[in-house]
Amino acid sequence: MGRLENKVAVITGATSGIGEAVAGMYVKEGAKVVAAGRNREKGEQLISELEQAGGEAIFCSCDLRKKESIADLKEKSYDRFGKVDPE
Repeated sequence: MGRLENKVAVITGATSGIGEAVAGMYVKEGAKVVAAGRNREKGEQLISELEQAGGEAIFCSCDLRKKESIADLKEKSYDRFGKVDPE
């Protein structure tokens, strides 16, 4: 059992760099991941990789500069996983 088993994490900037690496690490530790970013193509590729690694994840196209985009991220996270863990 991983340290993040049964946790749901939202990871922003998940389509590249540190965000992408964190998403992979969280899945390896058992978390369900909501990967957020602006690049849909890279996001869908990331989700495919996370699922192939045995993880459960969704991608949400999100621009954190826009309030409605953040609201959509929250709604999709709760619709899929029923919660988001604060830590």
